[in-house]
Amino acid sequence: MALWLFGVDVNKNSCAVVLLIKRWFLLNFNINVISLRR
Repeated sequence: MALWLFGVDVNKNSCAVVLLIKRWFLLNFNINVISLRR
């Protein structure tokens, strides 16, 4: 049971990390596009 709960926590954490990376990548991409337009 404890291992199962730990696995769920790890999955939630990895999902959050993936979302953060996607958000960071999109932010950097938008900044690059804006500076290229200038």
